[in-house]
Amino acid sequence: MSGTGSLDLAAEALRAGADGFLPKTARPEALAGPLWTIAEGMRVVDAKLLDALLARSREPNATVREQFSAPELRLWRFVAMGMETGDIAHRMTVSERTAKRMVAALLSLRKLGVTNRVAAAALAGQLRLLDDVFDVERWS
Repeated sequence: MSGTGSLDLAAEALRAGADGFLPKTARPEALAGPLWTIAEGMRVVDAKLLDALLARSREPNATVREQFSAPELRLWRFVAMGMETGDIAHRMTVSERTAKRMVAALLSLRKLGVTNRVAAAALAGQLRLLDDVFDVERWS
């Protein structure tokens, strides 16, 4: 239980292994159900707090972009646009073999942490990397 409605504190507590997060403003008679739920091995989060945490998790994370160089972002956009390795190689002026290695490195745990191009494209969309994709000349 917490006397604060801080989203950061709630998220940190849940990441640290808390089985629930409820405000101290909860009525005492309303605590029995959540406590039984936790005792049964489930987690409990106040509905308003959960809504706020979920809304925050849907926001694009700008810091992810900062981890990538301009050429890596360009490569990620090409992958997200569905370009084949040969097309990527041509646009990035590298061999197909090098382009294939670059894509594999991009998808690795060290970078995106996804297992395939579709997941990379989904993440790019979520982070709004494709918002200006129709500005084709910019990526040529």
